[in-house]
Amino acid sequence: ETIMDRDVLDCLWRHKIYVLNSVYINAKDPVDVVVEKVRALRDHPAMLMWVVGNEWNYNGLYAGLPFPEALSKVAEAVRLIKENDPTHPVATVHGEMPSADTVRALDLVDAWGINKYSGLSFGNLFEAWKLLSKKPMFLGEYGADAYNAHIAGEDQASQAKATTLLTQQII
Repeated sequence: ETIMDRDVLDCLWRHKIYVLNSVYINAKDPVDVVVEKVRALRDHPAMLMWVVGNEWNYNGLYAGLPFPEALSKVAEAVRLIKENDPTHPVATVHGEMPSADTVRALDLVDAWGINKYSGLSFGNLFEAWKLLSKKPMFLGEYGADAYNAHIAGEDQASQAKATTLLTQQII
């Protein structure tokens, strides 16, 4: 959900926290909803970057859209954001590594977030990204689910182990 409350943004800014603000997450909303949000917040110093979607390649922007339709909505949202705020970068968050075709289709995206849940290692994620794009990539989410199917229950110890190992690979 978009942080629209300027008092909240002011508090974050006072604490030297910059915001990647999600302005389009749900395809049930019209794409042009981003225009009002961006215009309302583009001058706030806490704004670092706009974000469109979260794992939209899996969830069809939470409306079950087929991939091509979700891709089109993401592209349109990014275009509208850039028209209304040429000063802040725009990111999208993809579930796992996007294809080269997807990256090309979203050429206006400035930075890519990747949500990665693949066990105890990122594998070749960082090397593969370097081959795919010159644009910045960040990890939107990573780790392991707390639910362990092998024991049919919550397994916080395994989740903590995975998160620790993955974090050590980053730092």
